[in-house]
Amino acid sequence: MLSDKIQKKCDGLFIFTTNKRNIHRIYIVLVELKGTDIYTAFQQLESVNNCCEYKKIIEHFNSKRLKVIEKSFIVTNAKVSPRLQQDKLEKSFGIKVDIRTSAQTKAKALNLRKYLNLL
Repeated sequence: MLSDKIQKKCDGLFIFTTNKRNIHRIYIVLVELKGTDIYTAFQQLESVNNCCEYKKIIEHFNSKRLKVIEKSFIVTNAKVSPRLQQDKLEKSFGIKVDIRTSAQTKAKALNLRKYLNLL
């Protein structure tokens, strides 16, 4: 998605669509997989949020008058940061992030659709 090799990037961008009660929603989800360095994960998500290509994706769906919902996730194998620390990072970087641990599931992969109410 990002053409700049120097710019920090997140690990994935996913687009989900739903149509509940004739309300069409587009979920644009950024995902960063991280061991313990949550600060760097915030940097990477912020970098993508501010990049031109990402903004063009958002504008594309907004121009079609669809309800666009942006979400950012950090999936970590570390203990989840205390809420106060997470709030401080969110305020500092200007993004809202849902932090999940890979230990929260017995499956090999964490299904983030569950946290978007898509299941």
